[in-house]
Amino acid sequence: LNSCGTLAIGACFADGGARHVVCISSQLSDSSSHGFLKEFYAGLFQGQTVALAFKQAMASLRGSSEAPPPAADAVVLLPEGDVHDEVLFPCEVALGSSAGSPSGCSEATT
Repeated sequence: LNSCGTLAIGACFADGGARHVVCISSQLSDSSSHGFLKEFYAGLFQGQTVALAFKQAMASLRGSSEAPPPAADAVVLLPEGDVHDEVLFPCEVALGSSAGSPSGCSEATT
């Protein structure tokens, strides 16, 4: 839920059965949100689990010079305590590449 103060709404989604809900509990600047989402979706589209993509996006947010230190505390993955080990966008592994590669996907050549 890409808007500030969406923790209560996110909890409703999670309580209703949504398996993975990213929400923002307080204020977060547009540039911080953009940076987080860019990293998060990049991870998802590279075949990472929700948990790994979230972890890497959080690390990027924490390391950003544009985001104040408490910015990362505003981003929450619900339901809390769940493993979130699902791959939402699985990809084919190209011939000759390692199936165990960290990114999970490789770019297709044409």
